[in-house]
Amino acid sequence: MLRVATYLLTAIGGIILALGFWYFFEATRFFIASEPAEGVVVDHKSSGSVYSSTIENGIRVSRAIPVEALVVEFRDDNDQSFQFKSSWSKANPLPIGTSVGVRYLERNPHEARITGISSLYGGAFILLVLGGVFFLGGRLAARKARQESSRR
Repeated sequence: MLRVATYLLTAIGGIILALGFWYFFEATRFFIASEPAEGVVVDHKSSGSVYSSTIENGIRVSRAIPVEALVVEFRDDNDQSFQFKSSWSKANPLPIGTSVGVRYLERNPHEARITGISSLYGGAFILLVLGGVFFLGGRLAARKARQESSRR
């Protein structure tokens, strides 16, 4: 049973790692192929809620905190205006009117992203860390299982 679990953890970790590397290379491809522009936050769009739990006077209190994605407007090299909604949402988004760096594909300006490590590579980082934890957990469990079977 432990052997199956180790193979399963390792396989799941390997799949998540592969997705993380794919996401990283896709973000890098986008960065290389895209053009820089300056954008302005023009709106916030609700993206749901996250829940926060605190203890007040010995009682656990849960609150829903709304999160919002930025709506950014920018102009391409032909001075055409485009808007897009960022893929990341925050509880405290940047104020409307804030300037942000933008990267967009010249052949498809609607495919744009806010310039920044988290918006370009955040998803890849999360997948790589999560996949690494699963993969290493599976490998360590396999090592332990081999050591226990060699003692018998």
